[in-house]
Amino acid sequence: MGEVIFALDDERLEAALGWVDRLKDRISWFKVGSALFTRYGPKSILAAREAGANRIFLDLKFHDIPTTVLKALQGAAELGVDMVNLHILSGQETLEMCSAWVRSLPEGSHRPLVVGVTVLSSLKTEDLQMLGFAGPRERLLFELASLGKHACLDGVVASGEEIGPVRKAFPKDFLIVCPGVFVGDGMSLPKDQKNSLHANEAFSLGADFVVLGRSLRQCQDPQGILATLAR
Repeated sequence: MGEVIFALDDERLEAALGWVDRLKDRISWFKVGSALFTRYGPKSILAAREAGANRIFLDLKFHDIPTTVLKALQGAAELGVDMVNLHILSGQETLEMCSAWVRSLPEGSHRPLVVGVTVLSSLKTEDLQMLGFAGPRERLLFELASLGKHACLDGVVASGEEIGPVRKAFPKDFLIVCPGVFVGDGMSLPKDQKNSLHANEAFSLGADFVVLGRSLRQCQDPQGILATLAR
């Protein structure tokens, strides 16, 4: 069954906590991103938890040398978050260090899910070529996803157009987190997310988690919309 994650990005803390209180009876997952975390730090996570967020996805996309990423992951685990993401381009050593540490945690202890970021959805093939990557975007994505699977990450972040191919190529226990999906007509989505899918379509293609933000905020009845999603 799929899960909805509500994005608390670009919110003042008071407003973010208001959304947690408003939606906590419908969903369990809330995402704390870099905008909110940079402004309020760990307080944003602790406050969201106190407001009723049952599970928290810390979306900071760790990308650094292996020991630094590992320490960041350990710090996130100490804060009690339930999912973190890191850039697969951090390299195999980073991925293996992080997944090995999580797997080494004692049975019964808190174990966050670790998912890998392959290629940012805003980057097209021509953008990647300017950055020095040869070949089509899709090939790089699958190479990075394969590296994440080999390193025993729990899954990857994949845009709507990538869900089907990723689900076909990797086992069902390899999680897919899909950001930028929408509910309603999707007209309010940012320009770089105009090709995103409706949340129900993302679920039908095999997404395990969908991240909803602006389009849900602008609905007149967010709780009612959440009740209609096939999960």
